[in-house]
Amino acid sequence: MSKPDPRVDAFLRHVKLWPDETALLRAVMLATDLVEDYKWGQPCYVFNGRNVALIGGFKDSLRLSYRDWE
Repeated sequence: MSKPDPRVDAFLRHVKLWPDETALLRAVMLATDLVEDYKWGQPCYVFNGRNVALIGGFKDSLRLSYRDWE
């Protein structure tokens, strides 16, 4: 399990679009071995120093964007 990053806590306090869903996605990500970080104004999840996933809220959707590293 990953440790929560206090910067993401602060980010979540100000989320206006999709707050419950964003918190739920965060909980899912924290249940993994990924390291939570805060980059580009969004929660970012890292493995072995490489960015793996970002949580981003948009007007009409919430997205978990990820990169598949070979």
